[in-house]
Amino acid sequence: MGRLQFAMFELTVRRTFSAAHAIVMRGVRERLHGHNWGVTLTVGGEVLDPDGLLCDFHALEATLRDVVAAFDNRSLNETAPFDRVNPTAENVAEFIALEVARRLPRGVTVRRVEIEEAPGCVATFTCGVARTGIAVEPKPATAATEPLSATPGSATAPARSRRR
Repeated sequence: MGRLQFAMFELTVRRTFSAAHAIVMRGVRERLHGHNWGVTLTVGGEVLDPDGLLCDFHALEATLRDVVAAFDNRSLNETAPFDRVNPTAENVAEFIALEVARRLPRGVTVRRVEIEEAPGCVATFTCGVARTGIAVEPKPATAATEPLSATPGSATAPARSRRR
């Protein structure tokens, strides 16, 4: 029987949103056009909580939904931070990764975010240091930004539902 050198648990959730954008390529801005953007978020961690969960799927889905809600049915070029950053699929993936990362419980990290801009056209941001200069301002904790899990039975622990 083989040995595991390094163990990592991963969870993946998916979401879609509709948005328009006009990116600048080689100094030329293309015409405004829309996509049904597919987002695949994968998080990981080494340790499960006492219930055997990395974090709750439903809470992770809600976090992704909250992050992309600002873009749904809008022009990315008119929505922060893409009103000042070229709204490429790569930059959208990085922004979502950074925004989700701020909301994850201790011990859970973003592994990658994949953005499918069009069928078969996928940009992936893999965990690492942000390099494009997309600024994510710290926000005080609210119900929407509290960690995805808490000590089971505590006042801040989310109600657990059956995972899919």
